Amino acid sequence: MTAAITPAWAESDPPTAPEPYFAEQTLFSAGEAGYNCFRIPAIVETTAGTLLAFAEGRVESCLDVGDIDIVMKRSTDGGLTWSGVQVVTEGDGSTRGNPVPVVDANSGRIVLLQTHNLSNDCSQGCDRDPFIQYSQDDGLTWTTAAEVPALKSADWDLWFATGPGHAIQLTRGPHAGRLIVSANHQNLQVKGGHVGYSDDGGLTWQLGAIADRDDDVIIADESSPIELIDGRVYMSVRNQGTGEGNRAYALSSDSGETFDGPFAIVEDLQVPVVQGTTLRFHATDAGDDENRILFSAPAHPGARRAMAIRSSYDEAATWETWQEGKIIHWGPSAYSDMTRIGDDLIGLIYERGTATPYEQLSFARMNEAFLDSDNTEPPSTDPDPSGPTTPDASGNGNVAYLRGGPTLTDGRFGNALSLDGIDDHAEVGYNASIDVADGEFTMATWFRYTQTTGAYPILWAYGMTAGPQLWLRAEPGSGRVRAWVETVDTYTEVIIPQAFNDGLWHYVVLQRASDQIVLTIDDESAAKPAPRGSVTEGRELGVSGVHIGQRLDGTQRFRGSLDEFVLYTRALTSTEITDLRDGGRPAGSAMALPFDTWEGPAVEPGQTTPDTSGKGNDGYLRGDPTFGDGHLGDALLLDGVDDRVEVPMSSSLDLGSSDFTWSTWVKYTETTGLHPILWAYRVTSGPQLWIRAEPVQGRIRAGKQTTGGWSEVSLQGSFNDGHWHHVTLVRDDDALILSVDTESSSTTAKAGSVTADWAAGVHIGQRLDGVQRFKGMIDDVQLYPRALDDTERGLLEAGSSLNGAALILRLDDQDDAEAPVV
Repeated sequence: MTAAITPAWAESDPPTAPEPYFAEQTLFSAGEAGYNCFRIPAIVETTAGTLLAFAEGRVESCLDVGDIDIVMKRSTDGGLTWSGVQVVTEGDGSTRGNPVPVVDANSGRIVLLQTHNLSNDCSQGCDRDPFIQYSQDDGLTWTTAAEVPALKSADWDLWFATGPGHAIQLTRGPHAGRLIVSANHQNLQVKGGHVGYSDDGGLTWQLGAIADRDDDVIIADESSPIELIDGRVYMSVRNQGTGEGNRAYALSSDSGETFDGPFAIVEDLQVPVVQGTTLRFHATDAGDDENRILFSAPAHPGARRAMAIRSSYDEAATWETWQEGKIIHWGPSAYSDMTRIGDDLIGLIYERGTATPYEQLSFARMNEAFLDSDNTEPPSTDPDPSGPTTPDASGNGNVAYLRGGPTLTDGRFGNALSLDGIDDHAEVGYNASIDVADGEFTMATWFRYTQTTGAYPILWAYGMTAGPQLWLRAEPGSGRVRAWVETVDTYTEVIIPQAFNDGLWHYVVLQRASDQIVLTIDDESAAKPAPRGSVTEGRELGVSGVHIGQRLDGTQRFRGSLDEFVLYTRALTSTEITDLRDGGRPAGSAMALPFDTWEGPAVEPGQTTPDTSGKGNDGYLRGDPTFGDGHLGDALLLDGVDDRVEVPMSSSLDLGSSDFTWSTWVKYTETTGLHPILWAYRVTSGPQLWIRAEPVQGRIRAGKQTTGGWSEVSLQGSFNDGHWHHVTLVRDDDALILSVDTESSSTTAKAGSVTADWAAGVHIGQRLDGVQRFKGMIDDVQLYPRALDDTERGLLEAGSSLNGAALILRLDDQDDAEAPVV
């Protein structure tokens, strides 16, 4: 008899499956190293095991054109820690972009393909050219970028783009070792995708497979190649065309020299119109138990949100749904790239944010067990249930939560909501009763305002940026009111070319009726064909409700009054619309907000810290700041979450076009983020004034915008050392001077008023809209409507105050007070 063979583990506990592992960090952050933003990520692992993460460093704005560098960070410990930003290719006023790295396993050489163009206006196309760089020392140094004419046909004169994402090296068949880069191109006749290849480790290149189309069903855009186990090359592309699907593919059976056929739609892969990346993780011909190809891209069908990794186990013939795959980030997200980290981990670099996808590039490390674990629930988009509300008269319980500090004023009927344009708005949470989906609807309200510049949302619903959404906005700077209705498939824009900013009440109705989007204001109407599809498609991945008086992310807010907001999930008749205009309310509304009453406290009473200048500009303490040991007596300790001081606007704070001096003390230790010390008058655009600590860039920076233009001055230094620093900002005739302790920097101050048109007050420790807040301590804030000289500033530094101050907040004590509208 043969003795049974007992596995070694049978006498004890059997081996357990690996635990899910996931870790994530911000790799590139908007504002870092002086760049406005970072986009278009790519990543590879070198033969030495070093990770190289590339991106476009966009200097002036986050647009696709302008001064753009190719930048990089290195990690020698598998992505746990990273170097600082290294410039690989300097744009020097032009655009260097679409970095596509690939590692030649035979030589260890790192090849970086890319594009270059001079034009800053690519709205009608750009003649972009392919370039290349090499590193022979594991990414420490790079050759000068050189053009590669062989990768581009001479008639592709409207567009050319490599990748983006990584390129690949073939490991199978007669051309094993070949480097493959995918790209796309365009001229007046055709749009298509193509392949470039190199058989000498990237030193020389040839143009390979080309797939052109002269229709708009499939427009091959950004692309990613993968090698199948049978040796074919699968090219996955973003479909920019009208086909019923946003991903397409083509196959090459001769290692990228020709395509087997034209591009075809990938029907089962739910993704918006966006770049995506493929990565081989398992292969049976390499000894694995299964084949597994990974695909990273947002999973929402029409919006750039819900970054996911989905798998194919049958060599890209079919793909997991997002429910079967893994959601990495439920919020806004866009471009991505992946790499293997050693034998067991996956590295994902992707565009991520909270309001838009373009706030940072995030890097995530994970194992296969994490990919195979269940998804968490999408975060709720419901409003915080605390705070005052205004009731819903429809009977459906869609109360509006009042945010900021709106007040009630005389309305078109009864009371109306008065919004300050800074943080005031109303939020209604999503539920099925206000979901207009792909059906008819009617939204109506009354509005009144007097602004002459800017953009002022009246309502915003369901989503934003790109994808399903619905909004109505007054745009007085363009002399119009505009409505936007967008679905996964397309959008409709309807405009009435009048601003209606005369301070009188105007009645606005937005309808989807009989396949038309109709916008009516008083007696003026405009209509366009309605987009096909639902304005809430993808709701299972998270959808917002209705915001009244603001864009969903709060970057634009209405300033004026709104009254009688109603929503119907049907198209009202002309008779019903007239009845509504005259103060009636047709039956069957899904939501009706008269804005006549409050429930709960309209504005919470607040604590104040007194103004000792004699001008009565007391500061209202918001959040829950505390007092601690200051540079002079006590100081305010701010948590960086919701703590700040708000000073209402007054005539004594109105600097206009005069000289001024701001003085304060700060102490902080933060190493990341943006930390406003003070922010006055306006935010985003228009006349404003601010001072902000920016520790990532190692500086304190001040900005001043007037009717004459923008001025900016900064001081480099390690001011986040936990010590007190004296900060002053002075406008002295035509100079803007920022001083920290004994160091100063100056720039030419643009002429004009910092409070033109309209102005809010002063916030200490936050940007006016609250999207950035200071974490640390602030002491002794003073404002003088004149330029103090060196001697006078020295007296302030010593703890004195001077005659003629407009504001002196010692931040030593606090009193109870009723909060005004700030």
